[in-house]
Amino acid sequence: MAEWGAPKYYPPEWEPKKGSINKFRGVHALRERARKFETEGILIIRFEMPFNIWCGNCNDMIGKGTRFNAEKSHDGNYLSTRIYKFVMKCAKCKNKITIHTDPKACDYVVTEGGKRKEERFEFDVESDNVATFTSAEEIEERKNNGIAQLEHLDDDLKKSQNMVPVLTQIQSIRDDSWRNDYDASQLLRKKNRQRKKQDLKQVEHFRRRFGNDFIDQETNQVTLPKETQQDRIIASTTIFKTKPSNPIKNIFDKPCSIQKPSKTVQAALMSVKKPQHCNNHLTIKAVKTKSSSLSLLSDYK
Repeated sequence: MAEWGAPKYYPPEWEPKKGSINKFRGVHALRERARKFETEGILIIRFEMPFNIWCGNCNDMIGKGTRFNAEKSHDGNYLSTRIYKFVMKCAKCKNKITIHTDPKACDYVVTEGGKRKEERFEFDVESDNVATFTSAEEIEERKNNGIAQLEHLDDDLKKSQNMVPVLTQIQSIRDDSWRNDYDASQLLRKKNRQRKKQDLKQVEHFRRRFGNDFIDQETNQVTLPKETQQDRIIASTTIFKTKPSNPIKNIFDKPCSIQKPSKTVQAALMSVKKPQHCNNHLTIKAVKTKSSSLSLLSDYK
């Protein structure tokens, strides 16, 4: 796909002073996706439905995550943030569905051709104490209208009175945290000194055992050397000893047999008793018999 999208052929009549190869050919870099960009400002994009909606014509449910080839265009501003419009067609009835971005509420709005399925948390900008901004048109209107200025001042006073309990609570929490700033700083420094002393003890212990070869003199931290070929050879040739098996324990791992076990095996089984302090483990007492452990296994077989 990368080879298909990269224009690598330059005709003989092209020269660098004529601009890019796309400009020389008179086409956009996005090809067919930008066929309406120069005239109408529309760009064809891949749009994914952000929520479940119903089509306004056929009432078909369009699920969240369904993708469309949508027409994206600029449709106004909210302060300095652009508002984009996405136009797509229903796959069933070809009905046009229009969706706008809503920078104020950080959401999308279905403006035409469909209806959103309400599954979101109810959020009100006015009642949830969210900061709102005044547009340039409203500012110009208030400059020339004294009544609008008084109404705006009255609204600001009401909002400030409603925010007094919240601000008071925040201030009280901050005062409680920093009431004894000297004691808090002293405690923090004390913990830091204790941590440094503990680190120094660990470094000294490491130095006594392995020397100064693995200790950085600037940071006083332990730094292990990089792995070498000799380390790999030693690790691959190291053989760890296995724990010797218990012949009496292996008896219990064998399946039950129809043949009656010998007297020696019966004596070994009778010697197993549960200790008083633990019910989950078994202790096996040594059985003094003339036959060896191998004879126990042969008799049991």
